[in-house]
Amino acid sequence: MTTQPITHITKVDQLVIRTDDMQMRAWIDLNTGEYTTIHALKSAVLEAGICYGINMEALQEALVPAPEQRQIVLAEGKRKIKGNDAYVQSLIETEKPYEVREDGSVDFHAFSAFVSVEEGMALIKKIAAGEGEGGMTVTGALLPAEKGEDCPLDSISGNGTEVDGNAVVAACGGIYTQDANGKISVMDVLIIDGDLDLTVGNIDTNQSVHVRGDIKAGFSLKSEADITIDGVIEDSRVSAGGSLLIGKGILPGKNRVKARKDLVASYVRDREVKAGSLVVKSAIVNSCIKVTGMVTAKEITGGTIYASTTISACHLGNAHGEPLHAVAGVDVYKKTLYENAQQELVDITDDLERTERGAQAEEEKSEMASKKVKLLVMQKTPVKFIKEAVAKAKKHLEEFQVLQKQKIELEKRQDELHIICKENRYHPEMAEYARVIVTEGIFPGVEIGVGEYAPQQIITEMGAVVFRSDRGQVVCDL
Repeated sequence: MTTQPITHITKVDQLVIRTDDMQMRAWIDLNTGEYTTIHALKSAVLEAGICYGINMEALQEALVPAPEQRQIVLAEGKRKIKGNDAYVQSLIETEKPYEVREDGSVDFHAFSAFVSVEEGMALIKKIAAGEGEGGMTVTGALLPAEKGEDCPLDSISGNGTEVDGNAVVAACGGIYTQDANGKISVMDVLIIDGDLDLTVGNIDTNQSVHVRGDIKAGFSLKSEADITIDGVIEDSRVSAGGSLLIGKGILPGKNRVKARKDLVASYVRDREVKAGSLVVKSAIVNSCIKVTGMVTAKEITGGTIYASTTISACHLGNAHGEPLHAVAGVDVYKKTLYENAQQELVDITDDLERTERGAQAEEEKSEMASKKVKLLVMQKTPVKFIKEAVAKAKKHLEEFQVLQKQKIELEKRQDELHIICKENRYHPEMAEYARVIVTEGIFPGVEIGVGEYAPQQIITEMGAVVFRSDRGQVVCDL
């Protein structure tokens, strides 16, 4: 490519500097072959009031003629930069990941779509709007910075939350939720509008829970408060720190259902249930029931029933003679604690005796070794043998100290177990007011216990009857 020759060169002494409407750009127009001088440029710049963003290379370019028409930009202003708009950032992990087991498989049940929060916990924080950056025109006019748009937290703070500075915090403990518009709330009751399944995942919360469907098999629901379930509990683990209300019933399964207070259901089949009290509108079938209060049902067939106060049913057992063990007046929890403590006391007593003997033996060995060290020193025995004797004495002393510490710990645990036994020992007066009440009929195959007295076997069908204790025996009032 060849450069086109300049056929006509003209010096321009009078320059006109042009600017755009915003005065962000200043330039001169030169025709083919035209050029100017430093003096002319300086005069034109001063006359136009250009004082910012001058391009020295562009000035040099204007001093040299060129074979084409040119627009030479002499100066450019600095545009103002608007600050970033304020935005909010969630501080809550709203979706727990699936758990990967040790064998590499995935536990999909561990997913949870709900998060419990505590009072005062920060839920959302606002990242403040940027201040922006000021600019300047080519004539030196200052362009003030423009701050970004704010994001008022009041617009996203819903029920159970409050604005605290640049954060939204929980005004109470509860379940964190966020609607489609971004508004966040904290609910005191977690409502599952359907089944508890893979779309919801396991739940472990301090708040009350209302499930408007079923608890599907393999999942777990734990609440430190009350739980209401409109449907059934399949083979899943459910635990309520308060009451548990089940609209339908509890289906067969291996997982335990538990309520610290009242448990109400339509039926219970082939299940382990623990509760403060139990009310079943229909039947309890082949289940293991342990309550610290009263059991009430229309019909109880098969399994074992323990109640601290009263067992009441229209029918106990059935015509097929299925075994049923029903005991009133025994707190099975205290009974278990007492029996376990008694067994541990036996084991600890043996351990304590062995430890005491071992500690005594090591103490004697340590004293003998110390005496030997003194004797060796008096006899001016070589240092090598004295050091060996010192090491041996030290070893026996350390063994004694270890055993002595174990002894103290065992004695402390022994005292704790004595207290557990004292607090949970069975008292015969518990059976005095305990009753097993049958309002319509009881069948053979049922075994009735009141307190820890010998149970009474039912060998013939009976009508309405009340079982109680009397002078160490189970008796019945027809």
